[in-house]
Amino acid sequence: AAIIAAALDASVLEIWTDVDGFMTADPRVISTAYTINELSYVEAMELCNFGAKVVYPPTIYPVCVKDIPICIKNTFNPKGKGTIIKKDVEGDQKKPIKGISSINGTSLITVSGLSMVGVIGVNRRIFSALAGNGISVFLVSQASSENSTSIGVRDEDAEAACDVLNAEFAKEIE
Repeated sequence: AAIIAAALDASVLEIWTDVDGFMTADPRVISTAYTINELSYVEAMELCNFGAKVVYPPTIYPVCVKDIPICIKNTFNPKGKGTIIKKDVEGDQKKPIKGISSINGTSLITVSGLSMVGVIGVNRRIFSALAGNGISVFLVSQASSENSTSIGVRDEDAEAACDVLNAEFAKEIE
């Protein structure tokens, strides 16, 4: 649908599904979650990548490049407002956090040590070693002091990732 909407230069892409739109959290986990009225393409993509199942992430790209808004509506609640996804969103300064998401089946691995501080290329080594072994990293966080970098990987890749990183940094550990 997104590819056809982009090819036709549609004014809007409507996606009808079984929910009222993007929610501030998983309502099965947080009972006070509510529908988000507007999201930017980037915000929607981030929520999709971190667990929101409202839209398949590659759906967003074809309409994003053409600046075609996406309207998410609920088939079972057609009068509901839904969620509009578009390029620019009027920010609600009172609610700077759009949503809370979680990903099951993930592991956080931290590479740390004072010998990392100010050393150029440490993160390149981390990501090159993991990529060379087919391990995808979906989350990265680095301490401002540069003494640690934490990465998020799928649980099934965690042991291999630790083995790869231990081998990569074995000389510094010895």
